[in-house]
Amino acid sequence: CGFVRTRTGRRDVKDRLVLGCFLRMPTGDYESPATMAELRSYVLGSSNAQRRSSSTVLLTISHSNLKTRFLDMRFDLDMIVDRIKDKIYSSTGTSVSHMRLVLKDQRGVTVAELNNPHAPLRTYRPMDGYTLHVIDLDPTSNSRNGWLEDLSLVKKYEMTDAAYDSRKDTFRAYKKTQAAKQRASSGKENSNGEELVRSFKVGDRCEVSPGQRRGTIRFVGVADEFPAGYWVGIEYDEPVGRNDGE
Repeated sequence: CGFVRTRTGRRDVKDRLVLGCFLRMPTGDYESPATMAELRSYVLGSSNAQRRSSSTVLLTISHSNLKTRFLDMRFDLDMIVDRIKDKIYSSTGTSVSHMRLVLKDQRGVTVAELNNPHAPLRTYRPMDGYTLHVIDLDPTSNSRNGWLEDLSLVKKYEMTDAAYDSRKDTFRAYKKTQAAKQRASSGKENSNGEELVRSFKVGDRCEVSPGQRRGTIRFVGVADEFPAGYWVGIEYDEPVGRNDGE
């Protein structure tokens, strides 16, 4: 929706913006839909992006113990029921021996129960959009009571603050080490700074480079308002400074 780059490379929206969308035609050109019905037909039509054989059916998988539904799972109509169960096992975790399959239509009405392990799927006449409902018969199944979906039921590993602080390979220990290094470096810089400003006295005249700006020293020392270190405050003879002296 919006602007479309045409083959000429320029952007053109005139006479193309209808219903806010553009349809890409088989020729590679873009055309605007004339009616809402045309737009609906284009959106719902097959794009041939995923080709499938005529013997393939798309089914939704639901499970008696799971809230999750597996949409548009592909099955060949010649697959026998046992092979279908084996394929579903990888998604639901229910073993073949404890799985009962019920085929339902789009309205949720039961069509058939797949109780013959050697019968091909086409025997039950499924259609795209039908649901294969899995009934888990295993009384000890891991999927019961939400154990495969509810993370709050999983016991988490917990560690006390004291135990965590005693470890040397944690991020907290790394932060403490870095903070100590920074304090040591800051203290060293402050010490060096003190030596540098030791010869400066309030009231002394000085010249600041670059710029050869002259003035009078009004402050020497550490200022809480500034980063760590020693500072020298200069009152210039001319109004060329960036601060007002406060």
